[in-house]
Amino acid sequence: MKTIKNIAIVLILLAWLPIKSNAQTDQFEMVLEKVDGTELTFRITNDYPLLQYKYGKEDGVNTLVIQTASGNTSVPCPDIKRIITRVVVDVDPVQEDDVVSFKDEINEDTDLSDKVVDNTYYNMDASNGDGYNAEEQALVLNSTTSAEQMAAIQNAKVGDAAVKENYNGIIFKLASGKGTIAVDVQTIGTHILMVQIGKNAPTKVTKSERGMVDVPYNVAEPTYVYLYASTEDGSAARLDRASSVGDNSVLLYGYKVTIGPDFIPGDVNGDGAMNVTDIVSTVNYIMEKPADSFNKDAADLNGDGKVNVTDIVMMVSIIMSGDN
Repeated sequence: MKTIKNIAIVLILLAWLPIKSNAQTDQFEMVLEKVDGTELTFRITNDYPLLQYKYGKEDGVNTLVIQTASGNTSVPCPDIKRIITRVVVDVDPVQEDDVVSFKDEINEDTDLSDKVVDNTYYNMDASNGDGYNAEEQALVLNSTTSAEQMAAIQNAKVGDAAVKENYNGIIFKLASGKGTIAVDVQTIGTHILMVQIGKNAPTKVTKSERGMVDVPYNVAEPTYVYLYASTEDGSAARLDRASSVGDNSVLLYGYKVTIGPDFIPGDVNGDGAMNVTDIVSTVNYIMEKPADSFNKDAADLNGDGKVNVTDIVMMVSIIMSGDN
């Protein structure tokens, strides 16, 4: 876990010490360094923002009193040498279905440089023409992140200097398991959206009109997801303009994480994609000649609880449109 600020305080304090923070973005750790060299660490989250704290005698025992929006917490702390408060840049894994709409989370005045807002990490430099555009109600990505820059952060964590220096876009984290990431996006000009899950090769998204793009995932451990602008060949193309839509831009309106199911809709044979083989398998199922590997739930594309010709028509339409 990385930090961007450390403040050490020698403990001869009895008065309340206020903490200046941005309640929307900042999370804190308090590290109590004991005389014997051991440490106690407390995490103060956005749900319970730290207001102030004090250390001193309470009923004859050295005690740390932490005041948050939910009330006071007293922690007996004998033999404490000092307290270190740290602003934490971190995101937690998405544990349940989650919908993020940027127009509801941020505005044009929100600082999006190395910041976490409601469990999404943002790193955008307004001087390079990136940020929230109120007219479009979207994040505008004019700057790109190159393949070389992505390689430089593959072993880094959110908040690391390498991420801040090399990456332009947003990051969130998936919990282990399967599911789908749906991105509401439009791409303009030569810019494309990259959706990269962990160290896997990114999915390249081109969407000339605003729409949803689904990207399935299957991860064995908590894994970062990177949404960033790039060019087809992955080269750098940083621009210097206001936070507005240009000839080459990516507009991000939001994203949705859906946990499960353990299959891709339409992928009835479980080979990882919906294609003509799945249509044949579905026809065989309707003709009462199902294969052993046939997944009825995956075949029910319209969710009516039945597998019939309507689902086959939907499969053909999706495959022909290229939105698979």
